[in-house]
Amino acid sequence: MLKQRIIRHLKEAGRPKRARDIRHELKIRGREHGIFTSLIKELTREGKIRRIEGNWYVHPSWAKDAPDSDEPGFDVTMIVRDAGLPESFPEAVEAEAREVSRGDFIETGAGRIDLRDRVVFTIDPAEARDFDDAVSIEVHDDGWTLGVHIADVSHFVRPGSRLDAEAWTRGTSVYLVDRVLPMLPEELSNNICSLRPGEERLTFSCFVRLDGRGKPIGTELTDSVIRSRARLTYEQAQQSLDGKGDLDREVAEDLAEMGKLARILMRNREERGSLDLDLPEPSIQLDDEGNITELKPYPRHLSHRLVEEFMILANEAVATWAVNLGLPFIYRVHDEPDREQLEEFRHFLVALSLPLPKGSRMTPAALNETLHRVKGSAVEPLVSRVLLRHLKQAEYRIENSGHFGLASRAYSHFTSPIRRYPDLIAHRLLRQYRDDVPTGKDMEELEEWLTDAAKRSGERERIALDAERDSIRLKQVAYLESFVGDTFDGLITAVTEFGLFVELQGLFVDGLIHVSELADDYFKFEPDRYRLTGQRTGRQFRLGEEIQVQLVRADRVKRHVDLIPFVEEPEENGRSRHGSQ
Repeated sequence: MLKQRIIRHLKEAGRPKRARDIRHELKIRGREHGIFTSLIKELTREGKIRRIEGNWYVHPSWAKDAPDSDEPGFDVTMIVRDAGLPESFPEAVEAEAREVSRGDFIETGAGRIDLRDRVVFTIDPAEARDFDDAVSIEVHDDGWTLGVHIADVSHFVRPGSRLDAEAWTRGTSVYLVDRVLPMLPEELSNNICSLRPGEERLTFSCFVRLDGRGKPIGTELTDSVIRSRARLTYEQAQQSLDGKGDLDREVAEDLAEMGKLARILMRNREERGSLDLDLPEPSIQLDDEGNITELKPYPRHLSHRLVEEFMILANEAVATWAVNLGLPFIYRVHDEPDREQLEEFRHFLVALSLPLPKGSRMTPAALNETLHRVKGSAVEPLVSRVLLRHLKQAEYRIENSGHFGLASRAYSHFTSPIRRYPDLIAHRLLRQYRDDVPTGKDMEELEEWLTDAAKRSGERERIALDAERDSIRLKQVAYLESFVGDTFDGLITAVTEFGLFVELQGLFVDGLIHVSELADDYFKFEPDRYRLTGQRTGRQFRLGEEIQVQLVRADRVKRHVDLIPFVEEPEENGRSRHGSQ
């Protein structure tokens, strides 16, 4: 009977599952545990299920799409399926995407302004295939007008359509280490909603008028049509900002003016208390087999900051416009941290010998001062990361309560409707409120729907972020498997009663030194001081301390890395030494 239950459960699931999940879902208790294990082995022998790489994944042999464990990308596919993420689009959705992209969809008039002769261009990573935002600038005697032009996704994805239902279900695009699971089909994201150079595209434009000090003094939101003058990579844009390169003259001149404005906006945001959490992110290159060929810090140049500043400015302008209108909207809010969280962070700073001045309040300005004090030091990423953990998570809500991290009075997500459903909602609301404001029951229903949409969008965002992090961690650990026995420079990023977590510098991955590996002493955990102290020798291991470690195990299945403190041995052992990368 139990054997049939297991087979039926796998058939209904239609995707790989771990044995422990099957046990839980079938409510297998007590003596049935042993029977269940025996049946799993029996079904495997019979060829009715398959067990992959010792991870207790069991695959129904009848599942046509069950991947082979030797296929490149198999490991990431398991993460995708564990998270319940869709791997492809239904044919009906693909067909609708093809249908809406047919014909002459470029239109002017009826409120859509013609910007095809304006100098407009995109700036994106070199590997990007979709370009959903473009920028332009006008210089005045007393300031600038910055244009942020976003692909008009809402023109093609209408409420009630199959495309809209699919976008609602997905909620967001998912950027895994080796693939992208887009929110909308490529017919939109890489074609009609991609602002390719030299091609006419429909856009939703946000024009922000700024005075000579970079302060916003007016916002205009309008439907538009553009023809991008150039597709710049971050590297090309940075070369031009540095006075090099051979860009189109008008593009180069406008980009130089944008660089000036971006520096002013960065300074303004810092002065108002916006947190500068400049966390290093890994840039990972994979070969055709899914193995890491290059792992390095993702660059952060002025060209990157310029795009970020302009997108933040547009998101703030849209949110401020909505607040002034006084109608329901979907905001991106970030609440102030609790006092207890900030006090914990204060204790953490004391443990690093970075105490705040006595009696000082933990304001954004004080937090920024701390970040500036560790700028360029080995502990800068650690301090930024721990601060981030002590802040609340940003979320979507229909009530505006500001954004603590950005020190914004109002903030929204407007700039990426091709990959985030809340942005698509924002575009629709902006257009709806311009033409017709709902009242009475219609307004009540809208508020109720927006509340549900905000909650669901947050849930989908968290699932996507977890899958993205898991996929990166998986490849990092797999990469380390070939370096077992080697030594590395590391930084102690967490101290617990069972051991130390150490980040391998330049690799963006941490591992555990179990307390049992700290030989010749009994180590006592002192949580208030974030350290382990040897009771006999007095040897201490402190948070934020640099340490040399040896890699003893890297388990890609469990995504676990084991380390031991490095003890100098004679050269003839042949082991490699890895410094900071």
